[in-house]
Amino acid sequence: MGFSGTVMDDYTWDLSMQWHLADFLTFDCCYLQKPEYTQAAEGFKDDGYFTVNGTKYYSLFDPEVVAYYSSSPNVKSKSQFRSLEYTFGGPLNIVPNTDFIIGVQDAEYLYENTYDKQSEIGNVGGSSGNSDGTGREYTAYFYESKTGLMDGAAEIDVAVRYDDYSDFGTNTSYTVKGIWEVMDGLTLRASTGTGFRAPGLGDLVANTSFSADSHVDYVKCNAKGIAREDCPSEQVNTYISANPNLGPEESESTNVGVVYSAGNHSVAVDFFNTEIDGIITSVTVQDYIDAAILGPSYVAQLESQGAYCTRVGTQADAPLNECFRGPINGNETSVSGTDIKYSGLFETGVGDFDVNFSAVVMDESESEAFFNGPVVNFVGLTSIPEFRYTVDVGHTLQAVPNLYMSLQYEYIDEIADTTDANYKATSMVDDFDQVNLRAVYTVPGMENLSVSVAVRNLTKEDPPLTANGNYNRLLHTDMGMQIFVGFTLEL
Repeated sequence: MGFSGTVMDDYTWDLSMQWHLADFLTFDCCYLQKPEYTQAAEGFKDDGYFTVNGTKYYSLFDPEVVAYYSSSPNVKSKSQFRSLEYTFGGPLNIVPNTDFIIGVQDAEYLYENTYDKQSEIGNVGGSSGNSDGTGREYTAYFYESKTGLMDGAAEIDVAVRYDDYSDFGTNTSYTVKGIWEVMDGLTLRASTGTGFRAPGLGDLVANTSFSADSHVDYVKCNAKGIAREDCPSEQVNTYISANPNLGPEESESTNVGVVYSAGNHSVAVDFFNTEIDGIITSVTVQDYIDAAILGPSYVAQLESQGAYCTRVGTQADAPLNECFRGPINGNETSVSGTDIKYSGLFETGVGDFDVNFSAVVMDESESEAFFNGPVVNFVGLTSIPEFRYTVDVGHTLQAVPNLYMSLQYEYIDEIADTTDANYKATSMVDDFDQVNLRAVYTVPGMENLSVSVAVRNLTKEDPPLTANGNYNRLLHTDMGMQIFVGFTLEL
């Protein structure tokens, strides 16, 4: 809800209020109910069978037995966001050709997660959360201005924001942007600024939760004489705790680009660099293993952050028993690369074709492998491809002028599957591509109503697999072909 108005002819004000409530229930499937599984396993061990509802079953994996020790955990989540914002703006007369806006926002966020009792007491295997809830308030003051220069050929934008949070303090961030039309069709642009991200409330106060974390135990494999490339993936009981001392992460970013337009065609190239200090991250079980390979001093760094693992026995060839970890503030991370975009319209005898191309070429994604560990450029490694792009071609059929169709091609470069102890790739996961189709039909006589159909992964491509038979969920999907149908009605 909002109110707005004009004062002194040239100045505008706006008062807006927002109140958002969310209440939803999430059900999971096919988790392990540990007491029932133990009961069934002991029955097979002692008697060679297990009885469910009066019937004897002779396999631990019989559907009736599996149903007996399966769990369907659930979580009830509630959240509430309330905000009151006031802005005032208009010409800044003390600076020629400048418009400004100032504002203040006061907001409150509350959340609550309630897990089922079986998860809370630790009876659910695989992973299980724990009930928690808290809130946060903040007040923000902000200023933005836009100044025209060189008879409109150039422009400078300035933005400053001050945030005051109830749970961890204050922060001031800024952004400065500039654009200059050097000549007809050629524009230069640049920006620099700072950023700020508060830690999530769950990271600060959530109760300890449980997860079965996957890892490759190179320490155990080394002790057993198993080659690194043959070391299998395993899981270990892991307990994840909040970190009430977690601070915000702060960033500095720079972007420099050029845009060239000629007729129906436009090309934009932007070079970007971002440095993040105090990045909010987490020590993983794999981090702990990798640190142990590099030496005791690296393990000590992780243990100083509350992350550690224990083994079943005292020997290095024993499996991990349990691990403990949580969110931390890491050190500096830097990311740089190039964005390339093209858009154009091709006029032909069978109609117009609009073509769009977008690519990202990564140069650097450099950070510590783990807290105070070796600095690694992760481009081309397990989650950051060096190159990815999309191309889409759209066309309105002359025979059916109300039907617009577009075909899109997506490509993701190969990434590392495995690395050596120095984080150099030793094997690769194949590159991935897929084709998407979209059609939009405007209903004749009802130009405000359109029906759309989208098909993702038209050719049903499977994700490229790792040596362990898994796939990278951050980059690829195993959903196969997906079909979406919708409509848009403009009132």
